[in-house]
Amino acid sequence: MSDHIYDPYSGCGFGRFHSCRVCGTSKHSGYYWLAGYKSKAEPPCKAWTLDPDWKAQAIPAPITEA
Repeated sequence: MSDHIYDPYSGCGFGRFHSCRVCGTSKHSGYYWLAGYKSKAEPPCKAWTLDPDWKAQAIPAPITEA
């Protein structure tokens, strides 16, 4: 079960996505995005921290990547 609290958003050039109001994780295009990384696996919802296990299996995602 997820502890995330997702709110829907839309942005010019970004389309529609959901972002967690607690930790900032975003869901878009089948990926979870957090702190410059993306993964198909949902990261734990931890405010102000990046889970090292999730980061280790995620791939870097430059801000310019759509």
